[in-house]
Amino acid sequence: MLEAEWLTATDPTSLLALLPAPVSNRKCRLLACACVRQEWPVPTEFGCQLAVNAGEKMADGQLADAERHAAITTIEAGATEAANAWSYLVTAAGACLHPIGIDSADIALDSMDGYCMELFNRSDHIVRVALVRDIFGNPFRPVSVNPSWLSSTVVAIAAGVYQDRAFDRLPVLADALQDAGCDNEDVLNHCPPTG
Repeated sequence: MLEAEWLTATDPTSLLALLPAPVSNRKCRLLACACVRQEWPVPTEFGCQLAVNAGEKMADGQLADAERHAAITTIEAGATEAANAWSYLVTAAGACLHPIGIDSADIALDSMDGYCMELFNRSDHIVRVALVRDIFGNPFRPVSVNPSWLSSTVVAIAAGVYQDRAFDRLPVLADALQDAGCDNEDVLNHCPPTG
């Protein structure tokens, strides 16, 4: 793969296929969850929201087996009731719980495409390509974090953003990173500063 391919790909599934092995199961599962979250707030019907929340916990190794089985049972019941565009969304949400991360991402990407085509008669490939690039970064320019940037303030803000899914706070994180001495454009562009 060439960096030009990574930067110009317009199909999220082919972009995912360009990633060098081994591909992170955690990041693949988070991609599946992010695909469904683009429709947030996902209605609680059919167990979609439960499956996405459980998938995110699963990605972080914080999902108990009983909780996973309960979410699977709920989403499977929802799948038998969902019709039309909803069936695609339910499939994408269910993919968040797939045991294999790369399959989780592939199924979610494909299902969200079907959902958008069924509901809006269009694809949102651009949005999902951006999600892949955002979650996996540029494999040709891996970012190394300087330990001096990890001040207690930066760590606390980053943990809060992630835990609360409050991505609107990313500019605050960027400001804190700059205060800690970060001047890496890739890091700062990921969470643009406010000033």
